[in-house]
Amino acid sequence: MRTKMTANDRLVRIQFDKVLRCDALIDSCCFGGIHQSVVFAELRLLGKGPKIAYQTMCIKSWHSWRNQIFEFIVTTNEIIARVLHLSLYAVDMFGFSTRLGEAAISLTYFEDEKHKTVINHTVSLVEYEVDAPTNTCFLDLSVAVWTAQDIDAAITLEYWEAERYHDGWSAENLKADDVCKRKMKPAPEPEGFIASLDWYPDIDQGDENGWFYASHFGGPWHNSNTAFVCRCRRLIQRYLPREYQLEKQAKAELLHQDHTTTVDRLVKTQEALVQLENVSRHEQNQHRATVFRMELKAAAKMKAFQRDYEATLAEEIQAHAESKKTIDELMDLTANLQAKLEALKLENKQLLLHHAQTKMQIPQLERQLPSRRCSFPRTLRVQLVRALDLVAADLALLGGKSDPYVVFQIGNVKLKSTQHTKELNPVWDHEVFEFELSKETLQDQSLTVSVFDHDKLSSDDLIGLVSIPILSLNQSSHDDTNEATLAPEITYKLEIPPEFSDQKVDSRIVLRFELPTQPVAIVLEMWENQRYSNKKWLAHNLLKSDRAAWTNGTDGNSLRDAIEPQIPNNMHTILGWTVNKQQGDSDGWFYAKSFQGPWLNSRSFNAVVRRRLWIERCFPNE
Repeated sequence: MRTKMTANDRLVRIQFDKVLRCDALIDSCCFGGIHQSVVFAELRLLGKGPKIAYQTMCIKSWHSWRNQIFEFIVTTNEIIARVLHLSLYAVDMFGFSTRLGEAAISLTYFEDEKHKTVINHTVSLVEYEVDAPTNTCFLDLSVAVWTAQDIDAAITLEYWEAERYHDGWSAENLKADDVCKRKMKPAPEPEGFIASLDWYPDIDQGDENGWFYASHFGGPWHNSNTAFVCRCRRLIQRYLPREYQLEKQAKAELLHQDHTTTVDRLVKTQEALVQLENVSRHEQNQHRATVFRMELKAAAKMKAFQRDYEATLAEEIQAHAESKKTIDELMDLTANLQAKLEALKLENKQLLLHHAQTKMQIPQLERQLPSRRCSFPRTLRVQLVRALDLVAADLALLGGKSDPYVVFQIGNVKLKSTQHTKELNPVWDHEVFEFELSKETLQDQSLTVSVFDHDKLSSDDLIGLVSIPILSLNQSSHDDTNEATLAPEITYKLEIPPEFSDQKVDSRIVLRFELPTQPVAIVLEMWENQRYSNKKWLAHNLLKSDRAAWTNGTDGNSLRDAIEPQIPNNMHTILGWTVNKQQGDSDGWFYAKSFQGPWLNSRSFNAVVRRRLWIERCFPNE
């Protein structure tokens, strides 16, 4: 038996004494009655922990057990959690066993009585009939519960019990010469000590009952019986110091006396605890109310924050959509610019090819020039007459038209015409553009004519292009032998960019050119006059006190032909009458409050009359 324990361990010692009031039950359920039957008991410790089970020897029901003490160690937690289960069985003459009753005992009862040397306890055994317990018999026990301190204070005495076999094992069968070298008689109780329970065999050695076996008492001894006739076993008894035991009992009595006072204090403590619980409950209710109010405020703030967040998110989503739209527009614009770049590359290739061809024609053209040399620089005047069948650059939703204007370019010099709105066949009003040409420019460069569609939201689209060698214009001016005839209208086919190639149109532009070989001899002039009325500028709106619709010096008339100056003899004109747009607004108009002036180049808020200068350049006949 392990006796080394900690402060939380208990050594539980249970001694089986005898069975009470079981004879009638044995007679009713066993063959042979009480005289042919024996009884034995089983002890088991139920619950979580090490398995503990013991079984007593079989005895007659009216006998008492001898040396039937069982010991086991449990912790204080096991004492609370585990249950001691006892069962009593009867074995009849045929060897059939019948359970006479059972009982379950809490170990806490013995823990509370551990200050006693011996705890005498009679256990009521029961059997269950239709779930109702019925008392059958009783079992007398003697119990002792020791602590680790008790183990340290205790002493153990021992002696050896011997028996010989002759028609059964018994000490009465011992012979006179049977001598055991061990102590064969129990020692007297030591002075100053108290015995705890009876003598019991040491079952840690020998067989299950502690017996050693031999052929004679001189040995050798064996742990099991194999036809031996002698046996002996060690019996032990535990003792506690008397003063130590009395001190334990005195402490237990003091604790019992203090129990009533402790109970009163406990009741008062419980009452105080109830009051504290009431106060705590009240404070908890207040706390819950405060938390509820705070949660309401937090929910309101969260709701406001969520509204602000949703509004901000909606704004960001809208801004993102607008940004995406802008990006899409930029991508479309990039695609258009890429297409224009490809068109310009194609145009550049064509210009380079044309330039190479022109260089090859220069010697032949120079031979065709008149012997008389022209002075440089020379003035090239281009009159924009009209355009035909232009590309519709705007979407069908916007009218399916274009807002065309024309750009003339020689070298780095660019001149831009006025713009028409929603027109595919625009006609311009005597718009003339002048370029100063050097000899190198005349021979090497071309006049580039580009037609654009004006866009408000993006860059303007190129809708037509033509490149005219200037040298060819010079040749045309010398081929004209009829000096009294005005310069003819020349129609050029426009190249359409690839992005508009799906429109099956024949775009053209009509121009007139003036590239004289002699300087201007005389410039004829006349003025066109109008008044603003009923939201319109018309000659019909002129007052009687105003100037006439057409004036030449002091002469005036409502008809242009009536006052138009005549071309002097031996002179001719090339472009005829054109508006002088070198001054005034884009159409050559000057504005004033009255015809007495002063005249301004742009319209002011109080201007109600306007005029512009028409000129005709005359050259001497060759």
